[in-house]
Amino acid sequence: MALTVTVHPPATDGEDEMGDDIEVPGEPYVLEVESIYPTTSDEPGDPNRSLVITRLTILAPEGVRVGAHDELEVPGYEGRWGVVGEVAIFDERSNPARRRGVLGRGRRPGLDIGCVQINVEKVAG
Repeated sequence: MALTVTVHPPATDGEDEMGDDIEVPGEPYVLEVESIYPTTSDEPGDPNRSLVITRLTILAPEGVRVGAHDELEVPGYEGRWGVVGEVAIFDERSNPARRRGVLGRGRRPGLDIGCVQINVEKVAG
């Protein structure tokens, strides 16, 4: 079963039929991802406290791009989640073993590992 998230791009400025300025909502689209998991908390562990998930990490295929102001709906987690920071791109430019195809001694095929890491946090509301 493929994992998917729904991406909601930010609204853009536009005009209605009367010439008034309005916000035009972005058209949502579905994005297939590889993995979704909660990030670890910086708070100390306490056996008498429940863990509240406030951030998620999403791994997607390496060609995927999302905008800094996009919001995502993630299955199994309520509400919308906003992109936090820069999207980390792990491709052949950032992976020397893939780029050169050299692993240890001798020449071998490069690693075929590439992904995009998207960090998101719960959007208020």
